Amino acid sequence: MIVRSAAGLRLKSPYICPSCALRLRPTSAVHQKRGITQNYLEKTIEAKLDWTKRATEIKSGNQESMLTMLEKRGYINQIVG
Repeated sequence: MIVRSAAGLRLKSPYICPSCALRLRPTSAVHQKRGITQNYLEKTIEAKLDWTKRATEIKSGNQESMLTMLEKRGYINQIVG
């Protein structure tokens, strides 16, 4: 005999409480889906623009790259590859 619980889970035994049935129910991505806000989109666009600006400054020689900065401080001794 198969019985459906309050959570919609198919059970073989009708002797399970509704709260236990909710814990046994598998979670899916549908229930955990969240929307993307405009604030997040603005921040990602702003970050991309900032990184492209930094890249052009590093390539032109106005700013040091993170690798050269770490080499000067002694954190990186040898580069392989």
